[in-house]
Amino acid sequence: LSDQRILVTGASRGIGRAIATQLSESGAEVLIHYHKNWEDAESLQSRLKNPSHLVQVDFSDLSKVVGWIPRLVE
Repeated sequence: LSDQRILVTGASRGIGRAIATQLSESGAEVLIHYHKNWEDAESLQSRLKNPSHLVQVDFSDLSKVVGWIPRLVE
């Protein structure tokens, strides 16, 4: 997965956190999505082996999601 950039929604906790960790260990660049839990998202980012980025967006608000799409593919 070394050439892959993968967005993991809800990555700051639980299953999302486990998935993000495994993807990073497999070589992916992980985009760590969180809505309100910045502390847990930052904690995860500090532990990942590969480059990662924090993505704060409320997916229940479509206008905010649309604004993030260009940034996700940069």
